[in-house]
Amino acid sequence: MRSLPENNLSIPILIKFNTGSSGSGFNVRTEGFLYFVTAKHVLVNGQNDLHGESAILTAYSEDLNDKTPTIIDLNLEILKKNNDIVLHTTRDVAVIKIGIANGDGFNLIDGVNLVSSAKAGVVWTKLDTLCSYNNVLVSNPVYIFGYPSSIGMQNSPQFDYDRPLIRKGIIASKYDDANTIILDCPVYYGNSGGPVIQEEAEISGTKTFKLIGVVSQFVPYVENWVNNKNNLINTTVLNSGYSVAVSIDSVIELIH
Repeated sequence: MRSLPENNLSIPILIKFNTGSSGSGFNVRTEGFLYFVTAKHVLVNGQNDLHGESAILTAYSEDLNDKTPTIIDLNLEILKKNNDIVLHTTRDVAVIKIGIANGDGFNLIDGVNLVSSAKAGVVWTKLDTLCSYNNVLVSNPVYIFGYPSSIGMQNSPQFDYDRPLIRKGIIASKYDDANTIILDCPVYYGNSGGPVIQEEAEISGTKTFKLIGVVSQFVPYVENWVNNKNNLINTTVLNSGYSVAVSIDSVIELIH
């Protein structure tokens, strides 16, 4: 029996910009709209300028035997002009409205075009499967999903860069001042924007899985080497193995 519900494996979405940069994200559906969620720094730089004029979303259906992805083209300039891209002012999250709910499906909005479609469509997360910061439990298991394009050797690939990788860890701590979640999971360039799912055991013995946050950054280990003779300092920054996720509360705030 699989540890995670099968449709959870298809939650992560790859976003690739026309400029070559990439990141991770996922869909959230409300009663009225479908949103693509990612980390703010995946979409824009420090001056809130978009990383590209357009981007491609690659998503897979819950049918794991279907190798054909759903590919959606985003005209980011049109979406920005129509105020369909919303950046959080203080948190590292952003949402893009991409569709209007229509029964069990959705209609894409202006600036969003379907290139190809998986037979079973795409997977989205509903609001009732999101877990607020107050219900995030330190020490509980978590799964992070994403597309870490910076690892491995792309000229001699060891895995498919167009398919997501999963990591399992635990919730190491919560940082109330920033409303962030500290994970005992290393992340790398490309993981940013990916979903974080918490596993919780019920009294009945069953397990529930809820989305608690958005991967934001790794926690560095900084080491300084000092050469007193020549008055030189060399700083080395390493990945500590811990990472930071922004609480899903900030995403809900943007959607509302």
